[in-house]
Amino acid sequence: PFFDITAASIEYGYYHGYALADKVGTTPRFAFGHGLSYARFAYRALKVRVSGDAVMVSVAVHNESVIGADEVVQTYISFPGTSVDRPIKLLKAFERVWIEGGETRIVDMIIPIADLRWRDPATHSWKLESGHYRVMVGGSSASLISADFTL
Repeated sequence: PFFDITAASIEYGYYHGYALADKVGTTPRFAFGHGLSYARFAYRALKVRVSGDAVMVSVAVHNESVIGADEVVQTYISFPGTSVDRPIKLLKAFERVWIEGGETRIVDMIIPIADLRWRDPATHSWKLESGHYRVMVGGSSASLISADFTL
């Protein structure tokens, strides 16, 4: 995003960072989360289920390198055909995990369904849309695997 080193303050609108890049269709040189590790990771076996008042996310993360390293597993949610202007995807959970070289770890994350609501300025209330949601998981905002669920 634009940055003025001489400015006393900078205001960002509702869309900024990866959400703005998604909205205007630009590809940043380095995606959000890119380069957080020296190792190379592969994501597989993404499982998503709704249980009570939460979305349960599970993914297998394999360290393809020979050295152990940390990986920040990021979970984004994409909303159904919304009646309001919302980002294409929003970061809703993340987990930093150490994975030895050649090892595969199962990473579990919980996203409260309440975190999927949006605030209606007309009624001053929080609303949850019914429909098909998409969960996207990966090591950056641009390198993601996905699975769907319905509320």
